[in-house]
Amino acid sequence: TGSNFASGALITLWHKEQYFTQVLTPRVNTDTQLVVELSISNPEDYITKIKNPKGPGSKGKPLK
Repeated sequence: TGSNFASGALITLWHKEQYFTQVLTPRVNTDTQLVVELSISNPEDYITKIKNPKGPGSKGKPLK
Protein backbone atom coordinates (compact mmCIF):
# COMPACT_ATOMS: atom_id res chain seq x y z
CA THR A 1 0.00 0.00 0.00
CA GLY A 2 1.00 3.59 -0.51
CA SER A 3 -0.46 6.73 -2.03
CA ASN A 4 -0.82 8.54 -5.34
CA PHE A 5 -0.33 5.49 -7.56
CA ALA A 6 -1.19 6.32 -11.16
CA SER A 7 -3.28 3.99 -13.30
CA GLY A 8 -0.27 3.38 -15.56
CA ALA A 9 2.19 2.60 -12.76
CA LEU A 10 4.87 0.09 -13.73
CA ILE A 11 5.51 -2.61 -11.13
CA THR A 12 8.77 -4.52 -11.41
CA LEU A 13 10.15 -7.47 -9.49
CA TRP A 14 13.84 -7.58 -8.59
CA HIS A 15 15.98 -10.17 -6.89
CA LYS A 16 17.50 -8.82 -3.66
CA GLU A 17 20.90 -8.92 -5.39
CA GLN A 18 19.48 -6.08 -7.54
CA TYR A 19 18.86 -7.87 -10.82
CA PHE A 20 15.60 -7.42 -12.69
CA THR A 21 13.33 -10.46 -13.05
CA GLN A 22 9.97 -9.34 -14.49
CA VAL A 23 7.26 -6.71 -14.95
CA LEU A 24 4.17 -7.47 -12.87
CA THR A 25 0.55 -6.87 -13.88
CA PRO A 26 -1.62 -5.67 -11.00
CA ARG A 27 -4.87 -7.48 -10.19
CA VAL A 28 -5.97 -4.35 -8.29
CA ASN A 29 -4.75 -0.86 -9.21
CA THR A 30 -6.10 2.08 -7.19
CA ASP A 31 -4.47 5.33 -6.08
CA THR A 32 -3.58 3.73 -2.72
CA GLN A 33 -3.07 0.06 -3.56
CA LEU A 34 -1.41 -2.14 -6.18
CA VAL A 35 -2.03 -5.87 -5.78
CA VAL A 36 -0.25 -8.61 -7.73
CA GLU A 37 -0.26 -12.39 -7.42
CA LEU A 38 3.05 -14.23 -7.42
CA SER A 39 4.06 -17.88 -7.33
CA ILE A 40 7.58 -17.81 -5.94
CA SER A 41 9.10 -20.11 -3.37
CA ASN A 42 11.30 -17.57 -1.52
CA PRO A 43 9.50 -14.20 -1.43
CA GLU A 44 12.03 -12.82 1.05
CA ASP A 45 14.60 -12.92 -1.79
CA TYR A 46 12.66 -10.36 -3.88
CA ILE A 47 11.92 -6.63 -3.96
CA THR A 48 9.17 -4.74 -5.80
CA LYS A 49 9.70 -1.30 -7.30
CA ILE A 50 6.99 1.06 -8.54
CA LYS A 51 7.39 3.69 -11.26
CA ASN A 52 4.56 6.17 -11.78
CA PRO A 53 4.33 7.48 -15.37
CA LYS A 54 4.95 11.10 -14.29
CA GLY A 55 7.31 10.70 -11.38
CA PRO A 56 10.37 9.02 -9.93
CA GLY A 57 10.60 5.32 -9.23
CA SER A 58 10.51 3.88 -5.73
CA LYS A 59 13.58 2.59 -3.93
CA GLY A 60 11.98 -0.82 -3.51
CA LYS A 61 10.05 -2.75 -0.91
CA PRO A 62 10.93 -6.29 0.19
CA LEU A 63 8.28 -8.96 -0.12
CA LYS A 64 7.13 -10.82 2.97
